[in-house]
Amino acid sequence: MRAAYASGVAHALQDAGERFDAVYGTSAGGAMGAWFTAGQAELGTRTFAFATDPVVLNFRRYLLRRGPLLDLDHLFWHVYPALVGFDVDRLRKAHNPAYVTAAEVESGLCHYFDVRKVADPFLVLKATSALPFVTSGPVRMNGGHYLDGGIVEPVPVRRAIEDGADDILVVFNRTPGPVPSEPRAVTWMAGRRYPMLYAAMKRHHALYHEAQTLIASPPPGVRVQVLAPKDTHGVTRLTRDQDRIGRLLESGRADARALLDGAVESI
Repeated sequence: MRAAYASGVAHALQDAGERFDAVYGTSAGGAMGAWFTAGQAELGTRTFAFATDPVVLNFRRYLLRRGPLLDLDHLFWHVYPALVGFDVDRLRKAHNPAYVTAAEVESGLCHYFDVRKVADPFLVLKATSALPFVTSGPVRMNGGHYLDGGIVEPVPVRRAIEDGADDILVVFNRTPGPVPSEPRAVTWMAGRRYPMLYAAMKRHHALYHEAQTLIASPPPGVRVQVLAPKDTHGVTRLTRDQDRIGRLLESGRADARALLDGAVESI
């Protein structure tokens, strides 16, 4: 639910008529980027109301029946297209690419998919949201199995620079600073199940730090601005409290407006 901040940012940028040459997103940020690219960012803000839907997020199902904590099938095959809305035709007609990351289980590599051009955008968005032990497992597509691209590339800024971007806006969903490493037991269990991703899982905090270092000191000729919440309002990945989520959404909108108004260079 931390993606509520990025969703608020995308909504404010869309309202202001801002467009970008390319959008890059991972995990929930992939969906936010797709909605923004399709000119439907306001729809993305509606998804967080479903945090209280027991079919989407269910701790009892997870603990007692060993079902998925987060049901991505219900989210992507029912909630997004039928209840929230997503005009795939508008996405396909967008002029700029919307790249979404996914980590391939078999190779351990991070792949970038332009969701305008894939056969099923929802399948790719499901893949980038698939987390070990939280969802129902890897998503099968393109002859392989995929999980959240953030496992390998938590912040896809390096790819944007390699693609030639020289004026970049990075949106974080957490306050700036070091990210703690995952508990060793969790990393070990995930590594046994997905051995080609083990090295990235073990170094996830270091990969995040490397991305932050690149953002702070980009190559000559590259400008990077950052938006990040000063206060997450207690919202975590699995928060269901609508008041907290709403405050985080609004802080994203407010920070984006401040950036557009020239009140700040980065937040």
